[in-house]
Amino acid sequence: GGKKISAKAALIQQQAAKAKEDKAREALEKGEKAPVQRMSCKLPSTILREFVQKKTDLKAPLFKSHEVDGGWTCKLVLRDKQGKTEKDRVFWWREKCATKQEAEHRVSVVALAAVAQNLPLQRLLPGEYRSTFADAEEAEKARAENRRARAAREEERIARAKAANKAEPPAVLTMSEEKRGLVESILRETWVSDDDDDDDDDD
Repeated sequence: GGKKISAKAALIQQQAAKAKEDKAREALEKGEKAPVQRMSCKLPSTILREFVQKKTDLKAPLFKSHEVDGGWTCKLVLRDKQGKTEKDRVFWWREKCATKQEAEHRVSVVALAAVAQNLPLQRLLPGEYRSTFADAEEAEKARAENRRARAAREEERIARAKAANKAEPPAVLTMSEEKRGLVESILRETWVSDDDDDDDDDD
């Protein structure tokens, strides 16, 4: 009758395995749902690091925190992968924060507003950073607008300079034509006077 026990044992084992499997599946499903919730309260510096990791043109963010009168400020540099320093982007958080980490998070929000416009940051960022993000986004829009206006002014200046250059050559041309006429008449006179001299010599 040993077989019966083993069959029963096998059944118990099977049930245990199935229960374990169900639990694992449940955990997996929960796990799949969980990151969405976790993602919505990721800290700004984490969001920034992950964003930069996916970028091919940027090195990992470089934070430089400074202690000022019992608070912290932070400078953040997003460095160019090729080491072209003129392409580095520098961001500042100058309002004092209670901790170094807090200053890093705040400056990360400023950087995200500038470089990660395609991310749904109002949704991703924890609540306490959303107003900072809104302010940074406004400031970034104003900066972009300024850059556009500057570029437009520069283009206009170049266009004006080009137009002025185009208008000038005819004046230069008429001058040179006049000059050429003058030179030719002087040459003619010289030849004529030379001929006269020759005639004198013959006499």
